[in-house]
Amino acid sequence: MIWKIAERKRGSDKSRLTGKGTRLLAILGTTLAATVGVTAVASAAPAGCASGYACFWEDHSYVTDGSPYNEVRFYMYYTDFNYLNYTTNKDAHDNVSSLYNNGNSQSIYVYKNENFGGQAFGLSKTVGDNDLSNSSGGAPGGFNDSIDSGCFTGWC
Repeated sequence: MIWKIAERKRGSDKSRLTGKGTRLLAILGTTLAATVGVTAVASAAPAGCASGYACFWEDHSYVTDGSPYNEVRFYMYYTDFNYLNYTTNKDAHDNVSSLYNNGNSQSIYVYKNENFGGQAFGLSKTVGDNDLSNSSGGAPGGFNDSIDSGCFTGWC
């Protein structure tokens, strides 16, 4: 599993990399991960989480109001979970207790603030956390009901 906690000030472009710098960092990160043995345990995606998406549920155990199909999800990125609504008409702003990266090839990064701001962590593909209220899953502690934006690698 990959954990990366980062702090980024809102509106700051200093931490953004584009073009060749991003590709070089991706190559170096992959090489470093292989060298130090960082691994991620792949698992079957929860029901309702389509291939290629990052999925989020209001409750632990990958459900919202008892159903795995009441998730919210994004494909490339989502800058403000205030506008991402569960099928129960609740928005996902500070209202996520489990998540799963069912992306095809990239890690996801989720942030405590809108527009990719504040503390963040990353999850490799096919990795999730079924209970954000503790730190025993794929995510570090402190993110339960406090996620407001997210992106796949290369989109934030």
